[in-house]
Amino acid sequence: MIPADLKEEVSIELDSMERMVLELQNLHQDVSGREPSVRAKTAAAAFIAQFYSGVENILKRISRSEGVSLPTGETWHIGLFLRFCNPSCAPLPELFDADLKTKLATYRKFRHGFHHGYGFQLDWERMTEGIQSIGEVHRMFRSGDCSVCATPGDQPSNSPGFIPGELSGTLVCSRTNLTIPRSEFREIRS
Repeated sequence: MIPADLKEEVSIELDSMERMVLELQNLHQDVSGREPSVRAKTAAAAFIAQFYSGVENILKRISRSEGVSLPTGETWHIGLFLRFCNPSCAPLPELFDADLKTKLATYRKFRHGFHHGYGFQLDWERMTEGIQSIGEVHRMFRSGDCSVCATPGDQPSNSPGFIPGELSGTLVCSRTNLTIPRSEFREIRS
């Protein structure tokens, strides 16, 4: 079983990410049809950066739960992320297929640039693509191979992540045999 505290922490993080995605989408709609102010661009960039920080927070929590120390050095963010890609770093689960790996890497790179730059330097046109796809990327992260996030109805049949458990309404991680009851999951709004 996944420890209750990990399930709760991940659930809180996912809910926070969902709220942030909705705020970003609302901001994008508010400035639709006009050039956004530097404040609006900076706020949108902060939301995008927070999205990837949420992903990273979940990866850190899973690593700690599995007793795996976090990477160190200048590229620790990349190292942490790659531990959950194919091939994963045992005992950590493989959470990201090639498509999701590419999409999330874009948000990680954006966050890095945002943290080391200035709001007035942001290019709204370049940000718009990330803003428009963030909801789908969040759904992919929450419901795809993310073994602490997936639900049976959302899980692809060929996924290496969770498989339906013997007990109705549960999932079992095919790599770690951790079981999560369906009641622990929340639905994502479009």
